[in-house]
Amino acid sequence: MTTSTRTRQVRLVCGADELLVDLPEHPITAAELLKNYATTLNIPPAGGETPRQIVINEARARESQPIQPGDTVEVLREATEKG
Repeated sequence: MTTSTRTRQVRLVCGADELLVDLPEHPITAAELLKNYATTLNIPPAGGETPRQIVINEARARESQPIQPGDTVEVLREATEKG
């Protein structure tokens, strides 16, 4: 008898940092996923000083969008002036 293990991972990208993340068994939104990894990947907070955009599978997404296994979730930060 053969059993297959269904992977429940997503690729999470913020700037040059990238992680393969295991999803929980319960549904999770983009906002919840980003909150869980905010410190690890230095993800700016929603509504923070530096606005962020979420891209899921190369399409702009909302914070409330559910995340599915196999998704690529990318966080884009607005460029700020240095100096």
